Amino acid sequence: MSLSLLLWLIACCVAEGRPLSFRVVDADSGKDVAARFSLKINGIGYQPDRIISNGLRFVSVHESKKQVFVACYSSGKGMVQLQIPDAAQSVELSVAKGFQYLPRRIRLKAEEIGETIVVKLRRWVDLSAKGWRSADAHLHYDRFNRKADRLWYAMMEGDGLDSAHFMFLKGGKVPGEWAVQYGYGKKGEGMKQGRLLTAGMEYRDSAQGHINLLGMPEIVQPIMAGTRGLPNYPTLESVLRRTSKLHGLPVVAHGGSLGRSTTVMLDGILGAPEAIEIGNSHLFSLENWYTLLNLGYPYSPVAGTDLPNFPERDWWQPFLGGMRMYVDTRGADGFEAWKEGLKKGRVFVSSGPLLTEFKVAGKSFAGSMPLYSAQSVAIYAEVASPADLGLTSFELIQNGRSIPATLKKIESQGLVRWRLENRIRVDESCWFAVRAQGIPIRVLQRALLTPTPYHRREAVMHSAPVMVTIKGKAVLLEENARNVMKQLEDQRGFYETNARHDKDAHKAEMLGLFDRAINRLKARIGN
Repeated sequence: MSLSLLLWLIACCVAEGRPLSFRVVDADSGKDVAARFSLKINGIGYQPDRIISNGLRFVSVHESKKQVFVACYSSGKGMVQLQIPDAAQSVELSVAKGFQYLPRRIRLKAEEIGETIVVKLRRWVDLSAKGWRSADAHLHYDRFNRKADRLWYAMMEGDGLDSAHFMFLKGGKVPGEWAVQYGYGKKGEGMKQGRLLTAGMEYRDSAQGHINLLGMPEIVQPIMAGTRGLPNYPTLESVLRRTSKLHGLPVVAHGGSLGRSTTVMLDGILGAPEAIEIGNSHLFSLENWYTLLNLGYPYSPVAGTDLPNFPERDWWQPFLGGMRMYVDTRGADGFEAWKEGLKKGRVFVSSGPLLTEFKVAGKSFAGSMPLYSAQSVAIYAEVASPADLGLTSFELIQNGRSIPATLKKIESQGLVRWRLENRIRVDESCWFAVRAQGIPIRVLQRALLTPTPYHRREAVMHSAPVMVTIKGKAVLLEENARNVMKQLEDQRGFYETNARHDKDAHKAEMLGLFDRAINRLKARIGN
């Protein structure tokens, strides 16, 4: 460590006395708005110990991973006031509010630090006015009482987030139970000025994998199965179905990428989940989802941060909903409307770029497109991102593969937009989607992520699929079906000989599920 850096760090610790004041306002209305802000003092990241007025400071801690991050927000109620070290010779103030406002960075010289700063944020798109609602569908934080929800509402406002879905769980962060909610299902649901909070749980099995039970009104025991001598029971299939029956939303977590012998294919073929999570702060897992789509199972994508995992953020990222999803609820608020839009495929996920249009045969965010004969289909899509963040790719996907399309790139008013067009002859049932990639996320580049196909360090976007069917015939790629049948047969052997079962009936139940899924695929391909 250099002597100058050491002296600077000492100064930060002993001399916090210089005032810094700023307002964050909407560039069009001039009204104060809530937003996340971050600071660099003399080129080094700085976290204030407290905010004197009109702001809040949230400390996120993941004990076992030793990940700590301080998220600071303006409240949207006036001048933010805090103190910075007397040794400050320069200040970089960064302000971001979700993905629908252009983020700002302002650099102050020593003589400018005492001045009152006004940060104007320009909203470049208003998806809410078009009926869309943003969500972080994977959060693990304690909510001990309803009164304390005001903290979450304030942070959601600052991060431009409409709904936050919290989930209780066991192990991982700490040995016991954590992210405890004061109520589950309707008893743990909150709503304020259109912002929705729900309470459910993440259920885990060491072999079968992880599932998210959004809005689940009861705790499913043993919460974390297959460890500490516990059997691999109940089946995830039964837990997913019970969640649907109790009006929650059952989701395969992490793209079905975790677990010694993940049952994502089994559960997906049997129709047990209602969606597949493909994105977290550090994860973008498409393989299992694409395979299920190629088998004709039209699951919508879900995304959420998985906080407090990987909480650190680049200057332009929101804290809550750094990886998020947008659902077209037709403008309706509440959990039921959100679920309805999701199930119909009116959804896309993003950690930066926003999908502003996706049309297949003239129908926007269709989810499904029945055709009565083979024909040519026109496809149009548009994605946009702040010019500072940029875009590096925009792809048209058919049956899991990128196919050629005409791209037009436009830069104006601080934005970069890419438009995609193609006309494709459709002779067999298939599915289409679009995906985009933006700049690398620097904090993830520094993170110690194990090399896997699903760990991603770039900003990404992916639409829900549009399932195009001809004469009512479901999508089916036979090669995928045969590969999955072989996978299921191998997995059946694993669960017969390697999984833990304390009752013969429980083993028989699991093996029976594999038999049903294998026979279902055999029937579909005519074997």
